[in-house]
Amino acid sequence: MRKFGIGILLAILILVLLLSGCEPKPGETPEDRTEQHVLLVGNQMAPKELSLRAGEKVRWFISNGTNDKHTFTNDVIGLNVEVEGNKTESKDWTVPTQLGDYLLNSVINGQKEKDITMLLHVVDKNAQNLKQNQEDLKNIAPEKKN
Repeated sequence: MRKFGIGILLAILILVLLLSGCEPKPGETPEDRTEQHVLLVGNQMAPKELSLRAGEKVRWFISNGTNDKHTFTNDVIGLNVEVEGNKTESKDWTVPTQLGDYLLNSVINGQKEKDITMLLHVVDKNAQNLKQNQEDLKNIAPEKKN
């Protein structure tokens, strides 16, 4: 019964994240930034892989579906967001202009979790057909069992 309840709670959280919007900052329109959702559940992070354009403005929504505090981080690109257990945090961030691949980690209680990662591809600002694997968000939430 507890697994069923957690599954329902995670499904609702995912739905809220996918449907939620956030008001832009003064002078900024919604088209000025991209929203990206990240979900941490158990020992998984979704999406597993994501491409963003160099210099793009992003608002991250990072949801922690565990009881432990996680830090979503990569020091090289200046992205560090602490998220308490069972909470969601947002952070406005600008994608670096240096093209390349960057591994984003989840740190729990100061310990880097090698398996809880996301690969971020920083691509040319004119790139087309970016990898936007938001489907991973749906795949890590447990399915409702009858």
